[in-house]
Amino acid sequence: MGDQDYLGSINPEIISFRELVERWTRLTVPVFQRNFVWNVENAKLLTSDLDGLLDGSYEYRFLGTVVLDHGDKEKLERLYNANIIDGQQRLGSLFLLTFAILRKYIDLGAKERVKDRIKHFLRPNRSGLDNPGQIRFLPRLADQECFNSLLYRISTVVMKDDPTQMHIEPGIHNETEFKNIMKSHEKSKPALRQVSDHFDDYLEKKLLETSGGQTVTKRKKLKILDEIFDKSTRNMVICEITLDDSLDEHEVFDRLNNAGVSLTKYDLLRNFLLQRASQAQLTHKELQNLWKKHFGQFENNWPPLRAEKTKSAARDKYVFALANIRIRDLPAKENSNKTRTFASKESAFKVLKEYYGQNYLKDVRGVSKDPSVRKKQAKEDLASAVEDLQQYKMIWDAISKGATSNLPLERTLRSEFGPQQIKRFNEQIGRFKGLERAIDE
Repeated sequence: MGDQDYLGSINPEIISFRELVERWTRLTVPVFQRNFVWNVENAKLLTSDLDGLLDGSYEYRFLGTVVLDHGDKEKLERLYNANIIDGQQRLGSLFLLTFAILRKYIDLGAKERVKDRIKHFLRPNRSGLDNPGQIRFLPRLADQECFNSLLYRISTVVMKDDPTQMHIEPGIHNETEFKNIMKSHEKSKPALRQVSDHFDDYLEKKLLETSGGQTVTKRKKLKILDEIFDKSTRNMVICEITLDDSLDEHEVFDRLNNAGVSLTKYDLLRNFLLQRASQAQLTHKELQNLWKKHFGQFENNWPPLRAEKTKSAARDKYVFALANIRIRDLPAKENSNKTRTFASKESAFKVLKEYYGQNYLKDVRGVSKDPSVRKKQAKEDLASAVEDLQQYKMIWDAISKGATSNLPLERTLRSEFGPQQIKRFNEQIGRFKGLERAIDE
């Protein structure tokens, strides 16, 4: 901004959860965000706030700040779409709480209440808007199946002819598919499911409470649910901050996370690569497709690990190991002739950011005035960088005693690359072996 003071317009506003949802026809979690990671302890804090509203201790409960950015810049629809830069965990949890309340209404046979209350959370049937009737919250791709499964029973009540209209595409098409997903999530327990289960238990306890030894009647239960719905949607308030065009959403996201609870080193690296690609004005759908193509399988495939928490730790260790290989390819620091040979865990992301910035990622804004040429270049650069990023994954699996053993690995290397490159591979493998302690920590 040079010597000029900031002249943009950012007006924080305190509004209820329901007001925020109704203000935007789409609330999108961008691909550079982490997946949903709140756990039961986080959910308990939310229900504790709700208890304070229900027992009259508080009139309102402030849940913190949500930072939003207008969606795809080139679309006229931008005034109604927003990317969630900060606050997706609490917003996602509030949607899950709402779903849990609506499912309880269904259990009590109050389907008309479900139809009346869900309409505030669905995209309106408005000229120029696509997907009318779809839920307004769009989680990251990895969370969408679980999110749809928690919405499924509600959608079958509200949209009997085509429940998928309410889902995030491609949706859940029948009861068998729904049951299979729920069964698989019983084992894997995604974070969304854990938080949703807590809300189910919380509501069940509220509905089973007795007064003077008397069992709670259906009428009383419906009254309790009505109050919980109203308090959770109208009396839980949020400070909404919407960025204007003068601020870059990626930079704001990075600064917010560096100032608060840090993302993992792998998350930061992935976000950096996608951020550079987004300079070509790629749409959310294009970025989501790039994440699915280049990162989805890589993030999930860390045998024999299953839990996301342990996979996340393994990805960070891999990034640390990779940084210690790539640092040797970087030029010496200013005023020094020594080759850099070691990256600490704290500097791993900075090392790889420098490496990929120098070797793979062009500033596509100066490549051409033609948007299609810029997009093509950005996608090619990202593909090359990701290929480099994942180059040693097979070796890492072998060393960490994953699915690939050392003997098949050696055979694969010899048949695929030939003997001339074996020496170089052995050097790199040696560096990884020197980092086995990182795997065993």
